[in-house]
Amino acid sequence: MEKIQYKHELKTCPRCGTGFECKTGNILQCQCYGIDLPEDIQQKMESRYRDCLCRCCLEELSCNAPLNKPAE
Repeated sequence: MEKIQYKHELKTCPRCGTGFECKTGNILQCQCYGIDLPEDIQQKMESRYRDCLCRCCLEELSCNAPLNKPAE
């Protein structure tokens, strides 16, 4: 039996700069799996960011945090 190889990418969150592993080839193991974002937030994210955000930022946005994370 052939083992399935899933595509994983190392990415940097465009909102906060944190590095994370995106598992687009196996969404059930991806860091974004299970986060439910309101439609308006999804649309704003798509217009502002061209790539995936880290889980922490997605969780913050799901609680209606501002899209731009203030510099620390």
